[in-house]
Amino acid sequence: MARPAIDSNVSLREVERRIDRVFAGRGGEYSVTLLGRSRADGMWEGRIRFEPLSGRGAALITPVESTQPSERLLIHWTEGLGDAFYEGAFERAVASLEPIVPVTAVASAPESTRVDLSQVEVRVLDSLRSNGAPTLNRQYIFERMRGFSNSDVERALEDLERRRKIVRFTDRGFVWIALSRLGTEQPPKRGRTREDRTPELIFEHPHPIGSYEAVVLGVQRDDGTWAGWLQFRDVKTNERLRTEQETSQPNLDALEYWATGLEDVYFEGALERATAASAGTNSL
Repeated sequence: MARPAIDSNVSLREVERRIDRVFAGRGGEYSVTLLGRSRADGMWEGRIRFEPLSGRGAALITPVESTQPSERLLIHWTEGLGDAFYEGAFERAVASLEPIVPVTAVASAPESTRVDLSQVEVRVLDSLRSNGAPTLNRQYIFERMRGFSNSDVERALEDLERRRKIVRFTDRGFVWIALSRLGTEQPPKRGRTREDRTPELIFEHPHPIGSYEAVVLGVQRDDGTWAGWLQFRDVKTNERLRTEQETSQPNLDALEYWATGLEDVYFEGALERATAASAGTNSL
């Protein structure tokens, strides 16, 4: 099915909204502001700006911290952010001022043959573990991997997925990366109070269904309830299949409880549904 064409003449919008908090970091105090911008596809990107109250020094701006389907939801996202988020966002903003290593030095190597893939994988895992969020947008990881080309990072993600260190999945047109049990040094912080609609890895089925690894994924909806679906990855071909929404639960705890109670026979039926959905999509 062809995607609807994006009108290149659409007027893109921006929003700047002061957040009612003062952030203390690195010996100074900063005002905090949401910087939002609409995209040609209708989605909204949000960054956070930290501006010194002293009037001395440069303002610090994070990379894109959230992507939301509307301006209202982008503003709503900021209302649930806590101290831990702002501490991490401030460090990301500070890091954005660091000199960027020219990517051309890496990209000049034919097919990245001179890049030690293990170093890229360590950087990817460190980014996931230190961010404080259980799931990251792949584009955000690309932006953090200075000194490595996107192709190097993509190869690292594929290898990490094959070694079951991460889980990759797609939701609302974006690719997301989540740490698996093998890749997590400690239980990830769950987003029970977050309202950024970032999808999460809910449950990893302990054994394969045929040649497929199975996971349960979920995302919080606008009304606070959680939608859940299943994804299957063929360990031989790395092909991924996903179901449509399989359940709706009142909160994250309830979704986790539902996921951990599923039997093999349910996963087998879900795999059939995912296969049928994939075949239907490919036939369009």
